[in-house]
Amino acid sequence: MIENGYAYIIEALDALNTMTGLDKVKTLMLIAMMYANKGDEENCTKYKHLAEKEAEVYIQ
Repeated sequence: MIENGYAYIIEALDALNTMTGLDKVKTLMLIAMMYANKGDEENCTKYKHLAEKEAEVYIQ
């Protein structure tokens, strides 16, 4: 099941360019959580920050 989650990271990264708004925020947070579960704190933090920035744009 975890392998499927990591495969989803690749699919989600490819789809990010076409996403907007709340879908993009959710996807970025999901990617961050998957990296956290993998133990990759650097990428986890990176995607959390990207999600926060996108959320700010979405809220405005």
